[in-house]
Amino acid sequence: MGLNPPPAEPLIQIEHLSKRFGVNAALQDVNLTLDAGSIHALLGQNGAGKSTLIKILSGLYSPTSGQITVAGHALGTPEATANMAFIHQDLGLVDTMTIAENIALGTGFGRTGGFISWRQVRDNAAEALQTVASHLEPDRYVSELSRADKSLVAIARALASNASVIVLDEPTASLPAADSRRLFDVLEKLRSQGHGLLYVSHRLDEVFAISDTVTVLRDGRLIHSGPIAQKTPRELVVDIVGHKPLSYTSSSGVQQDTRRLEVLELATAQTRPVSFSVHAGEVVGMVGLTGAGHMELGRALAGARRITSGTVKLDSEDYKPARRLMRWTRA
Repeated sequence: MGLNPPPAEPLIQIEHLSKRFGVNAALQDVNLTLDAGSIHALLGQNGAGKSTLIKILSGLYSPTSGQITVAGHALGTPEATANMAFIHQDLGLVDTMTIAENIALGTGFGRTGGFISWRQVRDNAAEALQTVASHLEPDRYVSELSRADKSLVAIARALASNASVIVLDEPTASLPAADSRRLFDVLEKLRSQGHGLLYVSHRLDEVFAISDTVTVLRDGRLIHSGPIAQKTPRELVVDIVGHKPLSYTSSSGVQQDTRRLEVLELATAQTRPVSFSVHAGEVVGMVGLTGAGHMELGRALAGARRITSGTVKLDSEDYKPARRLMRWTRA
């Protein structure tokens, strides 16, 4: 399956782009260039304008002013639309359909004599998968796949459309490190084939690992755009937030000799045993990727999940979350 030959001009050229919603300016005089065979990171805090820019590229929003071309064609023309594919955080896949059917949703179902040719649908999917996920069978249901493999299917669907530009909106948000590395290998392969990738992320380690260029937006304005090699992580943080990172020191208010909460080998049906303590004057954060179990643990401590093993002590006394929740409910 052929890739549209990369033109001499940039794959995406954005010049003086602005977008207003009433009196509010979501984007102000933004410029961005995406070249063939490159990965261009788009960074900024929530509300910086990244989503607005992507929605303009996808046709969901119309710009207030400015010009955008895609592979030399004005945004909104059939040629520009055919050259772009978008992979959002939810991936846009249908779990109850096969990989082949999901790919066909983006490219169309092959037909013979007016009827769908399922052989052609499977063959087209197998060809698209060959580039990024040859280990997957077209007849597998998407519901059976890991999050990483679902991401690869979404990329395969983009390739099947012969798009030269792929926009990825935080594709690793729910991926562990090992699966993220697999995805990066695929993105690097696409770059070597001449694709242009616009990569939205909040993870600076990823940006420095795979990006060639970076654009930073803040409050709808262009703060920086240029080669990633010209920036350090600290400089990018300053560009993103608008001030130097704060220095953090250990809290002096923690009373190590006073345990307010003690959790010993606590487990639920969905989590493995976990132990930790919270001392007086201390704030303990529970973090993890989607499905890691931190939310489940919090629900168990609140009494919304049954504890299958382990003990909890509150101020040195046995604590039964479920019973306490029942008392609160009755009250």
